[in-house]
Amino acid sequence: MNAGDWIGLASAVVAGVAALIAIAQARSARDAASSARRQADSAEEQVAIMRTQLEADLADRDEAAGPQFALKDATERFPGERYVTATLVLLSGPPLSHVTIRLGGQDARQLMPSMHADFSEGTRERTWKDISPVASLPVIAWMEHEAIGPLHLTLELDCTERDGRQRNWHRACSQTAQPEPPEPSPFRRYRDDD
Repeated sequence: MNAGDWIGLASAVVAGVAALIAIAQARSARDAASSARRQADSAEEQVAIMRTQLEADLADRDEAAGPQFALKDATERFPGERYVTATLVLLSGPPLSHVTIRLGGQDARQLMPSMHADFSEGTRERTWKDISPVASLPVIAWMEHEAIGPLHLTLELDCTERDGRQRNWHRACSQTAQPEPPEPSPFRRYRDDD
């Protein structure tokens, strides 16, 4: 073999080695690109998980900042029909632009404006506007006359914040009504101390 053949053979070997190195580098680049793609997907999943956690934390904070209600002094009354009167109290929370109450429970018929109102004036829901903290709202519920046992007043409340982000909350309150206290007798009994 002459020198030209050796040079050609050496060039072919160098070209072959260069091709193998290029193939190895291409595989390495493809593996690196695949690894980068997996890392990017993993980062996107982490961002989605963090976003979900943040949204859950914000929802929990909003729920905790919401209004707290209580029913007080639920009393069963019988002025010809059967009623429960009570006071709905906003114990804490932000001022509300409105509170809509819905009557719940199987023995409840309607919310009434008064115990002497016509039954056509009753509704299953009532809305109050511009409610401040520690507000007291009167509730009069016309109840099923044939109900057995103590009456249980249940209210479902939908509230909207007056200021800020105008957040909405759903709440529920209930209380068992106490019987109406008896009226004092017009006749007094006097006892002789003799």
